[in-house]
Amino acid sequence: MARETAAAMKERGFQINRIISSSAVRTRQTADIVAEEMQLDVARLDLEELYLAPAKAFEAVVCERMFDDESTVLVVGHNPGIASLICGWANKVLAVSTSTVAVFESTAETWHDVRQTKIHVPELVCLIQDGKVV
Repeated sequence: MARETAAAMKERGFQINRIISSSAVRTRQTADIVAEEMQLDVARLDLEELYLAPAKAFEAVVCERMFDDESTVLVVGHNPGIASLICGWANKVLAVSTSTVAVFESTAETWHDVRQTKIHVPELVCLIQDGKVV
């Protein structure tokens, strides 16, 4: 499913500036598949602290490890933490199965500002599952 999802992202013209992934073998493999399918040559962080991490840990890594000139990040992680982040930012209950991509936009000027969710609430643009927008 990762190839289909990556192909859907590429077809829709998504540009990725950085990949952040758990250091687990499976997430690194998924990140590799997406990078290959989308023909990405971008900075990448594989972090042990994201293995089975809660939503707040994913949010902290994104907001603290991204450079302000990087506008788009692909985060590859594990449930339930990554699903919790997606649902929290979307402010709704969503089915977040394997190879789900949630695309968010924010009015924040810096990544650090994204953490101030009362001011810069990320808005869910689309959800891609099994290579299809749902």
